[in-house]
Amino acid sequence: MREKGVSRAFEILSGREMLSAAEFAKFSSVSREAVRGKHQRGEVLDLRGAKRGLRFPKWQVTPNGKLLPDLPQLFDLLGGDSWTVYRFLTQHHPELEGDTALSALQRGKVSRVLAAA
Repeated sequence: MREKGVSRAFEILSGREMLSAAEFAKFSSVSREAVRGKHQRGEVLDLRGAKRGLRFPKWQVTPNGKLLPDLPQLFDLLGGDSWTVYRFLTQHHPELEGDTALSALQRGKVSRVLAAA
């Protein structure tokens, strides 16, 4: 069972939407130091893997160049674990009419997402 989890994590971290810290800094138009600070404050979602290092989902930068809203609150509500927040954001939830939390956040339904968390 653990092998399946490790394999799935590697698959996720290898996906096109995952960026290195340098790539994420460039994509979000901030310095690597700013990304590091945002990471430490829970303002960005990063995932650590055994072989891929720290990776940042590209989708957490909105079309207007801002970061996904209320990530620090999600980290607080979900216990601070990046993988837990990632799963919450990417899974479908009945409380959100079957939508993903990510999609609901992108459409501005922040209070509903926080309630579901």
